[in-house]
Amino acid sequence: RMVDAISAWSQCMRDAGFDLADPEQVDVVLLAELEGIAGPPDNPNAEIDQAALAALQAKEVSMVNADIACEEEHIRPVEEEVRAEYEVAFREQNADLLTQVPAP
Repeated sequence: RMVDAISAWSQCMRDAGFDLADPEQVDVVLLAELEGIAGPPDNPNAEIDQAALAALQAKEVSMVNADIACEEEHIRPVEEEVRAEYEVAFREQNADLLTQVPAP
């Protein structure tokens, strides 16, 4: 289910103009583009193309807004359902162990 949800997220992002395979790529792509403009983080004196930086900032806002919307629609509902199922299974499989955990 999560593979299908991520695939749907990816299509949603493509529809918004961003060709990404999974949500983890959002930060990776933006950071790579930032380093292309500003250089590596260990070079604080790099000359920065302000127009390119402003364009990247606009792209970042657009990409992150699309990511949030696509995650809300395609990933979050499935993730909540799957997580709940795993938590129930964990509690059932570890009932004896959980009785040994002191109350907070």
